[in-house]
Amino acid sequence: MRKKNMHNFFVGISASVILPLMLTGCANAELNNTITDHDINVTVEETNAETNLVDENGSGNTDTVTEESVVVEDDKSYIFENLCKVSEDYEVNEAGVPVDVIVSNVKKESYGKMILLSHEIEEKEGKTIDNVSYKFETANPSGMVPQIVECIASFEEDGDSWTLVSNEWKEWTIKNFRLYGSDGIIALDDSVDLKSWFGEDLSKDDATLYLHIKKNLDILSCLKNDDMSVLEPKVGTKFNGSLFYVSGDVKKEVKYECWEGTTNDEGILTLKLETEFGDGNVVFDETYKAISNKTYKVATSDDFEAGENEVFVEELDTFEVTSESVVYDEYNKGCGKLNGNVSPELSWEEVDGANMYLIYMIDLDVHDAEYPIHWIDVVDGTHVDKGQFNEKSGYVGPYPPSPHEYTIFVFALKEEPGDLKLVVDMNGKKFEDMVELLEKDKPGNVISYGQLSATYEYVEKVW
Repeated sequence: MRKKNMHNFFVGISASVILPLMLTGCANAELNNTITDHDINVTVEETNAETNLVDENGSGNTDTVTEESVVVEDDKSYIFENLCKVSEDYEVNEAGVPVDVIVSNVKKESYGKMILLSHEIEEKEGKTIDNVSYKFETANPSGMVPQIVECIASFEEDGDSWTLVSNEWKEWTIKNFRLYGSDGIIALDDSVDLKSWFGEDLSKDDATLYLHIKKNLDILSCLKNDDMSVLEPKVGTKFNGSLFYVSGDVKKEVKYECWEGTTNDEGILTLKLETEFGDGNVVFDETYKAISNKTYKVATSDDFEAGENEVFVEELDTFEVTSESVVYDEYNKGCGKLNGNVSPELSWEEVDGANMYLIYMIDLDVHDAEYPIHWIDVVDGTHVDKGQFNEKSGYVGPYPPSPHEYTIFVFALKEEPGDLKLVVDMNGKKFEDMVELLEKDKPGNVISYGQLSATYEYVEKVW
């Protein structure tokens, strides 16, 4: 595949020494049904091996099986029946509540991925208690407010069974970076009282209510409840912006401030917006629709007009991007700058009219919302091999201080873009701004796009 280098980038020091570890402590006798093997540094060998297994009751058995031996990367974690990730710290072979019992008691359909972190067994009043630490990602129905909740579930042993006796949240993190400087449309239904915001009764027929959040959004922090078993904490924050009512030729704007809100384990954030007339709630569920700033300006400004050939992000077609380098919504550890710097494998279907594709990978979880670029280049095919790019050819892998989410955008283009003046390992642009940049000198050049999001967490390498 021919590749076109577009930009210079800063070269960081990286090393690639991989010592694969044999996975033990599987939670199912059928290895291939239980473990999702990773794409980088995975070898599969035919072997007659003794493999430690955990049966359905959680007791450890050692069976000899002639099976494909799965060797995974150095984090030693595995996926339990595609329901949750079990970290190496959990030590599933110890006496304690079985993984399947934990999952069946605490996981909800509304959760995103769930990870078992560790457990601690204690004797309390003559009873055996297993305190299981786990975290999960909420469903995030609006797509704008990713949230991660860490909990402790306490199970009590009763003969051969375990009973959930308490479940309390320990940490709650709201990643508000998608809301930073964003715009959206609030669905108008019976729950929305326009008079509380605008000071007068306004018709909801054929009307649209726009929300503009200025780029002064402070961190959305969860305030701990008196009762930590209630998964619905209060939210503290401080930011302001505008509410804009549009119905035909009628346009009304009010300024608001926001100081508080609530969230819940369904991933739904509610914020209270206060104007000079009163206050009301904005609910970031599936009824809230994020829009580009260009769309917002066209709808609310009398002197802003888009050009005839300009592209609106909301009108672009999309296509699916897949990667064998992503397991359980996480990039393989080898993709990281400090863990090998191996660029991910990518695949997508050919787009009619596209002569090339621009790959653009950014970090969405940065407090200043400047979106560091980790990958940018143009290819003319629909597949990229893992490791095809490196520090000398447009790829500097993630190296976050904590788990961050990285999104890979693939733009289908009619022709090669001009000099975008973007540098790998420097600040980039969010998605809609990137589309405008690609369209700036060549209107209509972007045909469609695909995207793939996953998290990356640095682990110290085993040398």
